[in-house]
Amino acid sequence: MYNILVLGASGSGKTCFLASMYEKLSVQRPDIGFFVRIGERERIILASKYREMEDPSKAWPPSTKDVKEWRFTCCVRAGERNYPLLDFAYLDYAGQQLTQESENPAFSVDDVATKADAILILLDGLKILRRLEGISDTLSSPLHNDLRYILPIIQNLEGTPLHFVITKWDLLEGKYTLREAREVLFEDERFAALVEQQRTRKNPTRLIPVSAVGKGFATLVDDSMKKNPNAIPKPFQVEVPIACVLIDGFEMAQRSLSARQRESLLKKKGFWQQFFQKITGASESVPPLPLPPQYQLAQSVLKALLSFVHKELTSSLEKLEREREDAIKSVQDENGAMRSLVLSYQILTWKLEKDFPESNLHRV
Repeated sequence: MYNILVLGASGSGKTCFLASMYEKLSVQRPDIGFFVRIGERERIILASKYREMEDPSKAWPPSTKDVKEWRFTCCVRAGERNYPLLDFAYLDYAGQQLTQESENPAFSVDDVATKADAILILLDGLKILRRLEGISDTLSSPLHNDLRYILPIIQNLEGTPLHFVITKWDLLEGKYTLREAREVLFEDERFAALVEQQRTRKNPTRLIPVSAVGKGFATLVDDSMKKNPNAIPKPFQVEVPIACVLIDGFEMAQRSLSARQRESLLKKKGFWQQFFQKITGASESVPPLPLPPQYQLAQSVLKALLSFVHKELTSSLEKLEREREDAIKSVQDENGAMRSLVLSYQILTWKLEKDFPESNLHRV
């Protein structure tokens, strides 16, 4: 089980993002390579929320009012069989929990954050747009006010991948670049300091633009999004954060070996090369990596992940896509399905870094 906490102030788009992500991943698509499964009641709720979003005669779905945990299972369909592979617990809650004293004493964002395997920080694209347009001042802007409440929570974490997700990207697309949006965030000295900490520790940190409805579905009118009649929503990159959770979580896990373990491994000349040999059956001289249970994967899957996070993967995007297609066709068991799933995650991460080089905050 991978625990994902979503940090986002009221109005950042948490509800629409969740409904849109499920809509796009509810059926396996050739360009994505996997789908997600959820309980019957939750499936109906999310489908209804998406229906509200796409219907021009209806208002946008209301913000979350309470605390809700959504449990997704990532699956691969190969042949006539579905393979359930990874479980994700996605915690949603009222945005006011960040900025106001909680009316629910049983729920603490700080406590939940310390137990999360990954953090998605949803930043309102409209607030970033207003700052780029010069409509709001730097330090008094609504964007930087949201960061005032969010960043201290993150600062208390140890060894957790961070994914800053810019929602409502359709408002910025074609007008501003991700680099310009990133510069607005770096105007906040607290944000800049936190990212520098992540870079120093080599902790995965990303900036991911998404849109729950895609460009052209809605028009901004006086800070309100008006739906365009006859337009069809086309969610943009809402599936990417869930792919980055495994990729970055694995990188974090193998980087977070204890000091004694790391010292022992580093003393071994050519450790990674030897390790690759071991997991392909060519060598028995290197012990397995002491990773958390969720990363104890089949040898072929582990090899693919290690190659990817250490940038030793030389395949082109087209080759990766062909490998995934072949992998799905040849699936005979869960290990084979898992290999195709990891290939899908790698392809999505690769595309993000190719289309948006500035998205990788811990390396750029």
